[in-house]
Amino acid sequence: MIQLRPHHLLCLLTYVGKGYSPAFVNNYDRIAARLNAGEKIRITDKPDDICAPIAGDLTEHCHGHRVITRDDLTARDVGKLLGVDVRNGTTLKLTPERISMLRAAFATGKIRAACKGCQWHDLCTEVADNGYTNCRVLAPHTLPKAAKSGFAGLIDGLYGATLWFRMGGVAFLLILLITQDDLRHALMNLMFPR
Repeated sequence: MIQLRPHHLLCLLTYVGKGYSPAFVNNYDRIAARLNAGEKIRITDKPDDICAPIAGDLTEHCHGHRVITRDDLTARDVGKLLGVDVRNGTTLKLTPERISMLRAAFATGKIRAACKGCQWHDLCTEVADNGYTNCRVLAPHTLPKAAKSGFAGLIDGLYGATLWFRMGGVAFLLILLITQDDLRHALMNLMFPR
């Protein structure tokens, strides 16, 4: 099981292979592969699996007030969005549906209160603005398309039926114009009077 701090739930949405050091990136890539394989996450309030390569260098960072505040803000916002109590010990599985939901909320800023003042803010904004292309955790092109709601499906069906009805009507009119000389002459006289 992957150990993650709450604010890393946001970071992984836009992870494109950039990080503090080559060791950090290599470690993150391994974690991304585990997430892509469906491994579950356990939320922790301590330095986590992503922090491991730099924990010795950034101990102050990992325990600093700003990081703890980011964790608290993320736990609140992501928990509310997913309908889950995100706290130390919570277990989550990041399904494609959850990733899509989180990315949509991230792109609109709904769950980005924790990102204020983060050194990666601009990069993450750019990744979100570009549709999360090149992300290494459940990239958008690997996610299944969302099923349409019953109402959206009904509208699409009606539109399709209407389109076929219109095409059928046009075809019927053409057949009449071809086979009915009187009708064809009457229409021609209306369109092109002599």
